[in-house]
Amino acid sequence: MQLRHLCTLLPANGGTTSGRVHDGKITAICYSPNNRKLAVCGMDRVVRLFDDQGDPVDKFSTKPADKGPKTYVVRAMHFSPDSSKLAIAQSDNIVFVYKLGLEWGDKKSICNKFLQASPITGLTWPSSRPNELVSHPAPWTTLGNGILIPNLNFK
Repeated sequence: MQLRHLCTLLPANGGTTSGRVHDGKITAICYSPNNRKLAVCGMDRVVRLFDDQGDPVDKFSTKPADKGPKTYVVRAMHFSPDSSKLAIAQSDNIVFVYKLGLEWGDKKSICNKFLQASPITGLTWPSSRPNELVSHPAPWTTLGNGILIPNLNFK
């Protein structure tokens, strides 16, 4: 496989690139399974959505778990298997699922929120289990042979 550089989405030192303002620190990034959307979030807690050519198409601000100052950091993001939703794990002990839709003009809204006992550092949405999210740290279950598996309770 041969890789190539397509474009620079956001400047590494903050500032602007082609009118794209951001603070220079990326905290989470993920590509949709249908290869149409790239989601990038920085320390400003704004999710920027790019198309498959690297052009900015949309953006939205994330929400804190509780009303008050925005002191959280977006730690992880993952698209749903059908690419219509985006799960966002935050340092304020919550995972929000945003409904984005399949088309660029579709309205964005929070459709699920999962309070956690501690900040989530990793997140995945298995394609074989489209109604379940797996996060780390997660509650763990021990099988009879001593193997630990994540407890998949996000429905």
